[in-house]
Amino acid sequence: MEAALKLSKSKNFFKTIEKQFGGEFHQKFGEYVMNLNNLKVKGAVKAIEIRKNEFFFEFNIISKQQFSIGFPPKNYNAVNFLYCQKGNLGQSFGDSNIINPLNEFQTAIVAHKTEDIKLSFRANTATRFILISICNIIDTPPSPMIAKVHSLFSEKMKNNKFAYFGSINLKISSQINALNDITETGIVRKLLIEGTVQLILGMEIQHHKKDIENKTLHASSLTRRELSTIQELGEHIKNNVAEPYSIDMLMDQTGISAAKLQEGFKLLYNRTVTDYIKNLRVEESERLIKNTDLNVSQIVYTIGFSSRSYFSKIFRKKYGCSPNEYLNKCRVTVAI
Repeated sequence: MEAALKLSKSKNFFKTIEKQFGGEFHQKFGEYVMNLNNLKVKGAVKAIEIRKNEFFFEFNIISKQQFSIGFPPKNYNAVNFLYCQKGNLGQSFGDSNIINPLNEFQTAIVAHKTEDIKLSFRANTATRFILISICNIIDTPPSPMIAKVHSLFSEKMKNNKFAYFGSINLKISSQINALNDITETGIVRKLLIEGTVQLILGMEIQHHKKDIENKTLHASSLTRRELSTIQELGEHIKNNVAEPYSIDMLMDQTGISAAKLQEGFKLLYNRTVTDYIKNLRVEESERLIKNTDLNVSQIVYTIGFSSRSYFSKIFRKKYGCSPNEYLNKCRVTVAI
């Protein structure tokens, strides 16, 4: 059963977001979820306190009118990590008219000591982004981790603020998708979310370091539109693994050349197109073995393979045993 968010000092951040979006967080499976549909905005905001004074927010919204939000609450000295997965938004400090754009697949790190941070949204625009906020709350001793993160950026501040907008990073987008693929509930779900958020935080810091060194690993010849199309294609394949895919078919479907398709899949999934499809099919076969009564031959057909011997070969390579051995182990365990 959902429970309304209880107010405490550490939850002031959540209340600040509630007030500005015109909604209310409810707890569900260790997360706080705020569903929105008012005159200002439609969509959802998810939030979780990863550890004391470390907050994670995922915004998936459609702004019905132009508006902005300010964060964090007063007396919160924060280093904020942003990543825009869809659309774009603007960032500014306090009452400044200088707006920094945050575009699709782009990272940003924004810190302050004295001024509010503002995010602005255009009317009739869909935006999906995450915010990880590492807060050093005044009169509250920081944890060693919070102190370390703040020390990384304190010397970079000018006039008590710091803003960095990085190059495109597709691998962070992949981790955000992994967050939304978590189906577990309870403490397992919370631990998986916390682990993935910490990984994203590390990736943001590392990406900033590589950008500063001018050695970013994620430079690409693809446009943002092409990258977005390839990401959508990857999601379609994930949800329809048995379809008879070919490079020519995918080229016709997307209007993107074979070379660019391969480049995009390597950047986003660290695999070629063929390897990406093959890996998804093998992972789906493992799920079917564990959760259905299908035999191996039926599973081979269900996931889109034509050769049982080839399937057995790549299954063994990934899991260290044959499909039949794995099936027998799973079903003996269930019987016991």
